[in-house]
Amino acid sequence: MALQTAPKHAKFFKTVDGTNYAYLFYRPKFDQLPTLLLLHGFPSSTWDWRRLLPLLVTTGVGIVAPDLLGYGGTDKPTDPSAYRMKRMSGHMIELLDHEKLPKVIGVGHDWGSGLLSRMANYYPGYFIALTFMALPYVPPIPVDFDAFNKEAKALLGCEIFGYWPVFNSDDGAMRIEQAHDTFQSIVFAKEEEHQKAHAARAGGLDAWLKTGGTLPTYEWLSKEEMEIHAEILLGGGYTGPLNWYKQSMRGMNLEDEKGIPENARKLEVPTLFVACGRDVINNPILMLKMCDGWVRDLRVKVIDAGHWIILEAPTELAEVLKAFITDVTKQG
Repeated sequence: MALQTAPKHAKFFKTVDGTNYAYLFYRPKFDQLPTLLLLHGFPSSTWDWRRLLPLLVTTGVGIVAPDLLGYGGTDKPTDPSAYRMKRMSGHMIELLDHEKLPKVIGVGHDWGSGLLSRMANYYPGYFIALTFMALPYVPPIPVDFDAFNKEAKALLGCEIFGYWPVFNSDDGAMRIEQAHDTFQSIVFAKEEEHQKAHAARAGGLDAWLKTGGTLPTYEWLSKEEMEIHAEILLGGGYTGPLNWYKQSMRGMNLEDEKGIPENARKLEVPTLFVACGRDVINNPILMLKMCDGWVRDLRVKVIDAGHWIILEAPTELAEVLKAFITDVTKQG
């Protein structure tokens, strides 16, 4: 949440269609330094950049980090169609224009990578380079979730998107909010086997929420941090965050994506994919297959971390990002 993360750098912006966004803004120390657009994932907010942000700011780069639609201090529409990727991409471009930023380096984590993918398709001229974490570039082609789960099961021994039906259900938000300790403990579950059993596998999350139990969570996340995370997410509710899944599973982007020109479907700018070596859901092998052939200049770095790399390994991640930024700005 922008106000909670860095109050002195929190700002607010209203788009042409009347949507209110909260965001953090740091100007670059020198004009020749780039600005990074940081796009968070699920279930998250700008607060989850808290460990990485100071490491980036000390290099002098600029930062724009919004609470994305449905999160933190930003509006939270209840209609899933409000979360169409083209619409949210347009909002982000309006924000960049508002801050007079014609060129940025896009950095996405999880669903933020999904949004960054579409921004790069609809507005390629805004990007010097792109970085995707956990989830790589997602090309604008229809995804068969059942087929993807079958492929994952054949390769890895279990599905990876078994939790999506709960998120797509009409009562998913209510169920998560009512059993939030149970849900949060699987989001940050320490043991990979628990993540597989209660999230990745088909029916796993549905069954887990009914237990009302909790699981051991990562040691690098304190009890206080867990409480703040819960406060932010429950404060806004899960209807908005789950709408990111609903718009995808219900095919709400398909018509928009038909209009993406062929020459904008493949990425031409330097692109870094930071894979999380211990990510059960976004398994690096499957993720690399997803973007194979769609990126002209793809660099891949695997870091020994789970899905929440921005919290678990901020120092190593910052070094990787700094090296990439230095390289692409030299090229420019």
